[in-house]
Amino acid sequence: MIYLTHMLLALMLYLALLIIGIPIRPSILDYTLLLLGAVLPDIDHGRSFISRRNTATRMGSRLIRCFTGHRGFLHTPTAAILSTIALGVMIHSSMGYLDLGVIFAFFLGYTSHILADSIKYIPTGSERERVFFYFALLTVAMLFMAYYKI
Repeated sequence: MIYLTHMLLALMLYLALLIIGIPIRPSILDYTLLLLGAVLPDIDHGRSFISRRNTATRMGSRLIRCFTGHRGFLHTPTAAILSTIALGVMIHSSMGYLDLGVIFAFFLGYTSHILADSIKYIPTGSERERVFFYFALLTVAMLFMAYYKI
């Protein structure tokens, strides 16, 4: 799937969980890390959205590709857990406390990416992905309006 589809799927799952009542009050940081988690696993591909953002992500992508191929280790539950722990440590050391809502958002984004890539009947860039994309876009819009009472 392309990065926008990954982001929409993560948003759709997150908003659905908010509506059913997970005890989180989302912030801009939550949404940012949700979307980062949704695209981060593809840093193992040189032409991905995240790999092309800046010099640091290009260099990081090259280094990661020395050790793993696309949809290798970074597309595993272990990588999702380790990335989330690393993020938690960074947040705790910089803020002095651990915000579980932020950590949850990142983990959900990351795991939604892994789950989406496991759906073999939606090839990247296919007509099926376009249909799914518009379905997800419409669903996110409705969930957003329902959650924020717009």
